[in-house]
Amino acid sequence: MSTLRQRLRGPGASQAWIAVAIVTVAYVAVVVDRLQDLPDAFRGFGFHPQVLLHASWSTQVHLLAGFVAMALGVLQLRAPKGTPRHRALGYAWATVMLALCGSALAMKQHVGLLQILAVIVIGLLGKAVWHARRHEVAQHAHLMRVLVLGATLAVGLFTAVPGRISWQLFFAGSPATAAGR
Repeated sequence: MSTLRQRLRGPGASQAWIAVAIVTVAYVAVVVDRLQDLPDAFRGFGFHPQVLLHASWSTQVHLLAGFVAMALGVLQLRAPKGTPRHRALGYAWATVMLALCGSALAMKQHVGLLQILAVIVIGLLGKAVWHARRHEVAQHAHLMRVLVLGATLAVGLFTAVPGRISWQLFFAGSPATAAGR
């Protein structure tokens, strides 16, 4: 098993660092842009569970499934592979991801970027499970890294910007201070 230091310097590491840099710069740009429209976005710093209570059922399911998917996904990437525990957590993560995608499809009356992404994630999730069932470990591992790092962590990061419910949950507290975007 390789150490974290070896992974950070191994094959493909430079591409990963470039991707991290691009995502970081893009996120900072989005937050700075949103803060110009919402100067009081940090007024209610803390945890505000009442924001969830006032959200629609699909938004509540989506946020909770997103948090669980992030936690399980990171745990799966760090845990030993090929064990019964890995398989059980994998099926639990896949179920949570289906709930996440299903709630995304139920959120709006029209099709937007979130709904398109949900359909893509469902397809990639099915393909990743298919690879695992066929014991195609390299293909399965690659798709799972893409799904965990891209579909949960990176996309989740971009939902936590001023004006969004996930921002209100931790920073703004009320839709009045976050303009309810």
